[in-house]
Amino acid sequence: MQTAVKLYTICQNLTHAGYVLNYEESFYHSQRYLNSQAEKPQYSFFLCSPENDQVLGKIHFYRRDDQVISQVYAPFGSFNTAKVPRETAERFLSFTVESLSGQGFKQILIHHPASCYLNSTFWGEILIHHEFSPKCQVNHHLVIDNTPLKEKMHIMEQRKLSRCRQFEFRIHSVESLSKIYDFIYRCRKERKQSLSLSLEQLELVVRNSPDNFVICTVKSGDLLAAAAIVIKVNSKCWYQFYPAHSRRFDRESPLVFLISKLYEYAARHDVKVLDLGPSVLHGQPLPGLLQFKSRLGAVITYKKYFSKSINS
Repeated sequence: MQTAVKLYTICQNLTHAGYVLNYEESFYHSQRYLNSQAEKPQYSFFLCSPENDQVLGKIHFYRRDDQVISQVYAPFGSFNTAKVPRETAERFLSFTVESLSGQGFKQILIHHPASCYLNSTFWGEILIHHEFSPKCQVNHHLVIDNTPLKEKMHIMEQRKLSRCRQFEFRIHSVESLSKIYDFIYRCRKERKQSLSLSLEQLELVVRNSPDNFVICTVKSGDLLAAAAIVIKVNSKCWYQFYPAHSRRFDRESPLVFLISKLYEYAARHDVKVLDLGPSVLHGQPLPGLLQFKSRLGAVITYKKYFSKSINS
C-alpha cells in the first residue's frame, strides 16, 4: 500500500535495499537499535523520495491488543523526519492513521520526544491539529554552551560541587559495561528501585551500537561514587540514562560532579543538549528529583504522549 505526495512516496515497506537516509535519524529509529530488541515493530511507515532513493522519514509501531504504540522499548519514538513541507508531513500522518485504522485498531499512542529534540515542536503541532490528545510529563535538559555549568547551578549545588574536588571523572570503554551496570544496580537497590533492562538486554543494544553509548564514572580514591550510561540519540542531543550514586557518598552528591564533567565532555564533542529525562516513578512525579534537576540549571520542557481513538 502506498500513496504519492508530489515527489514523495509513503509506504509500509521499502521496495529495495538501496534507499539511503537524507537526514540524521534518531538512534531509537535506527535498524541497529531495532535489531537489538527481542520484539520487532509490527508496523512501519516510511516517507521516501523514489527519484533519488532517499528515505525522508519513518515511524515504527508495536501492536498491543486493540492499540498500536509508536515505541515500547525506548524513551520516545514519534515521527522522525527530515525537514519536509507541512503538507507532506500531514499526508504522512494521514496515511499512517488510515492504514492502522484499516487494521482494526481502536487507538494510536505516540511517544513524543521533549521539545529539546529537533523537529519535535513541528510534529507536535501537526498531531494536535489532527486531533491527537496530548498528555504531558515534565522533562529537564541542559543547554550546552560556552557558559560553565557551575555558573548555571543554584548555590546549593555549587557547594556540593566544591565537596568533590578530589574526585576523579572517567570515560570508560563499553567493555566496562558489566561492572558499571552492577554498580548502578546496587545503587538502585539501596533505594529500593529497579532497572528497566537486564544486563543481557542492555549488553545486546550496546554491542550492536557501541558508538552510541558513553559510560562514565566518578571515583573517590579506589571507590566508585557515581556512574551513568549516556545514549547518543543524535549528534547534538545526548540522553543521560541510568544515573546513580552510592549512598555512602550522599553528603558529597557526586552526581553533581559527574554531570558537570559530562557537560564539559559533551561540549567538546559539539553536543548542544543533555537530556536528563522525566522525573517520575510508576507514573508519579518525584519532587526531590525535579528540584535537583532545576537546581543543576536544567531547563523544563514537556515530553508528550499523544493518543487518538479510531474506528469508533
